[in-house]
Amino acid sequence: MVENLEAANRLWEELEPGQAWQIATRDGCLFRAPGMVGTPASEAEADRLLSMVHEDEVDREAETQIESRLSEARARTEQAHREVDEAARHVADMQHVLETAEAAKEHARRRIRNLTAQLRGLQAEQEATEQESGQLRQAVDDLNQRMRTHQDSERELQDRRSKLESRLTQLRTDADQADAHDTTSELAEARQNLHETEIAVQKVAEQVRRATAAEGIAQGESGRVAASLESLQVQTAQLEQEVRILADQQTDRSDLLASETERLEQLGNTTRIFLDRHRELDGERQRLHTDLNAVQTRLARIEMELEIAGTEQAALPAMLADDLALMRGEAMPEADELQAQERLARCRDLVAAGTWQPREDLPQRKGLRQRILRCGTVDQDIYLAFKQQQARLDLLVEQLADLEESENRLLAIAEGIDEDLEMKTLAAFDRINQGFKAYFGRLFGGGRAWLEFAEPLPDVVPGVHLFVQLPGRPVQPTFALSGGEKALTAVALTCAILNFHQPPFCVLDEVDAPLDEANIDRVGEVLRELAVVTQFLVITHNQKMLQYADAVYGVTLAVDGTSQTLSMRMDRTERLTGAS
Repeated sequence: MVENLEAANRLWEELEPGQAWQIATRDGCLFRAPGMVGTPASEAEADRLLSMVHEDEVDREAETQIESRLSEARARTEQAHREVDEAARHVADMQHVLETAEAAKEHARRRIRNLTAQLRGLQAEQEATEQESGQLRQAVDDLNQRMRTHQDSERELQDRRSKLESRLTQLRTDADQADAHDTTSELAEARQNLHETEIAVQKVAEQVRRATAAEGIAQGESGRVAASLESLQVQTAQLEQEVRILADQQTDRSDLLASETERLEQLGNTTRIFLDRHRELDGERQRLHTDLNAVQTRLARIEMELEIAGTEQAALPAMLADDLALMRGEAMPEADELQAQERLARCRDLVAAGTWQPREDLPQRKGLRQRILRCGTVDQDIYLAFKQQQARLDLLVEQLADLEESENRLLAIAEGIDEDLEMKTLAAFDRINQGFKAYFGRLFGGGRAWLEFAEPLPDVVPGVHLFVQLPGRPVQPTFALSGGEKALTAVALTCAILNFHQPPFCVLDEVDAPLDEANIDRVGEVLRELAVVTQFLVITHNQKMLQYADAVYGVTLAVDGTSQTLSMRMDRTERLTGAS
């Protein structure tokens, strides 16, 4: 597009022959190789051309704005992807911290429960000790009263004995010195008095002996009671000290639990925020996938239309120029002789200069003009619509590439998680297998056992095979073992799993039912080792298993037909001897 004909002539002279080009002036003249094919149009036509030029400039500005918006959209998309990745990492970290805190919190709760149970037990023992101490003090007072009573009785009996012995001596003397002439009645009376006195002396002597023996027994019992009382006082002081220590520990644990609970609540709030953000981004991703599918469908349709329009677009400028020239030629009044003469003069100048050449495509051009006339006027918004659809297509293609890249990243992350999970599973399986071998050899006193993965099948999780070889026997399947051998094998596998992943508590229901006392001892020793971390609740009817328990709870049938629960806490001595 140039200002006037002079500028068009100067530009024409600079062009090389054989090139495909066209030049238009602002007053409506159109030049194309190899010559001028247009004339000045009317003022309305010129305005329309100027409007088209202005629209082209507006389209370029709109294209620049679209490219800028596309750049901003790319930046926002990349920022969103970075936020998603950062949120995913932060969520994973928060989940790990939350799991660790939950484990610590659960451990603290178990510790508090254990300390509370110990505190209650110590308080009960302290109350029992105080009650027993009161009973012993009362017994000591009773013994002291009895000793004082015996001492008084002993003194009275000693006095009576002395008097009776004196009387007996006097009677014997009187009997020996009695005159032979005394009467028989007096002698008989004296003998009777002597006999009664001897009997009374014997009774007093027996009472004195019994009182002395009772006093010795009371003194010995008083000493034992005093020793027991002193021991109970020492135990009471120790229990009070332990109660104070446990109360302080419980207070510390409660404060720690409160702080951990508050921290967990904060972490939970943060985690919920990130999870909400993650769900929003995931929803946005799903919406983009939905839009992408719709756009792909529309894109296929547009590509088909573009293939059809592409062929017509290649010839559109020439067809529009020819149509414009044709319209100008038809709109030119016949009376405009001056313009016709000017055109004729220019054509003669071109012929004289030797730049005019006869057109070989005139028949084809005439056919195109006829087709254009039959099609009618051309919609000027087609080019703008094409540019808009092309810009939207480029944006959707770019978004599709970003989504495919995100999908590839997510697939890589999922693949990494699967690999990590597989490695951890194999490591855990190996540790459980080693523990199973060790516990099996310990419970059976020899032999070997191991675990192996079964042959994997398509789309099926592989199973696990268990192999057992008892001492002095070949490898056997588990169904060929006896009831006790199956029970010991199951206990060995259970202990291996518990040793790998130590839970807070474990319930065993009559696992010792088919076992003899020797095997029960082995199982009991293994459970005592694992009970350092895990609390075992063992349901048993075997008296031998009770010696490994810290507390025993029994259910019996009362006289009225209802169930009654009995409990007993066992110390070390009772565990060693009480069950037998």
